[in-house]
Amino acid sequence: VFCYSGSSTNPVETPKKNQASSGVLTSEVLSKGLIRLHLAHRDKPALMRYLAGELCAVQTLPPLEVLLAKIAERETGVETTLDTGLSLPHARLPELENFTAVLGLLSEPIEDPARRELPIRAMLLFLSPDRQPFFSRQLQLLRSVALLFKASFLEALSSARTPEEAWTMIREAEAAAA
Repeated sequence: VFCYSGSSTNPVETPKKNQASSGVLTSEVLSKGLIRLHLAHRDKPALMRYLAGELCAVQTLPPLEVLLAKIAERETGVETTLDTGLSLPHARLPELENFTAVLGLLSEPIEDPARRELPIRAMLLFLSPDRQPFFSRQLQLLRSVALLFKASFLEALSSARTPEEAWTMIREAEAAAA
């Protein structure tokens, strides 16, 4: 299924109807104020540090180093970059009441240390509460993200001129899939 964003002339592949409509949507956990465009980081750890710092700047979270250690713990032994080039580092924190996320879109792809042949084009760093009711919701979020963030959609997002435009593209693609 293809749709056209009002701000882009490129077709954007979206999930088929009802694929992403059940569960947690990206637009529900990501605010317009936490989308960073045209980032120029050299490696995955630097990008994770930057994005985690952005979350720490606007929310009450553990100190940055503690947060990075929690994320690194989840990254150990588990591949968190999709074949489309979207990296999904995440952690569970007992003190959180709900999901929180920050999206970074890169100007140029960076290498994934775990899979050198797979370039990272964007990173959605998210945190979730470390409580039973959120475990299945986290899986729902991962599912909806994987269905939405296809290579063509990432390419279209990279053309966004503002965070608001990027968020609107996300929301419109989710609505088209509902």
